[in-house]
Amino acid sequence: MMHQDGYREQRRVCKFRLDSKNSELCLCGGFRETDQQYNKVNATNGMEVDSGKIRIDKWLWAVRLFKSRSSASEACDKGKVKIGDQPVKASRNIRVGEVITIRRRAFTMQFKILQLTENRQPAKSVSDFYKDITPEEDVEKMKIHSIETRAYRNSGEGRPTKKDRRELDEFISETSF
Repeated sequence: MMHQDGYREQRRVCKFRLDSKNSELCLCGGFRETDQQYNKVNATNGMEVDSGKIRIDKWLWAVRLFKSRSSASEACDKGKVKIGDQPVKASRNIRVGEVITIRRRAFTMQFKILQLTENRQPAKSVSDFYKDITPEEDVEKMKIHSIETRAYRNSGEGRPTKKDRRELDEFISETSF
């Protein structure tokens, strides 16, 4: 339940925590926390009001650049996620306007942060949160690579044999840059 001032109400009334510095009793009789970073809710699709404290692994997962938060954290730990040519830890806080560089396989992608969120976003709305600023030459390399891998083998044919693998390696080495 939401109060008129934008705070979430907790389900129980606790008279013993009234003395705590981080809590107070609501006018309606319910107990609420006063920590605004976690309890203040903005009406725009889960965006936070105090947007300065978002971990990079949470943001990468929320905007669907990684399938899980643990895989985003793992990529940060392996040095595949950088901000300003510096590898970052998963716990680093990010800000609007920073440029994130992500390395996957042989490709490097760059994204500029437009908005921050901790909540997983629908696939249609993730373009509101970042701008893809990957150089055109890298985008072309990714497209060529995906065409090469799909052109040789149809999906659903199963695992390639040793002969198929040799032919695939030869085909890719002929068409590579």
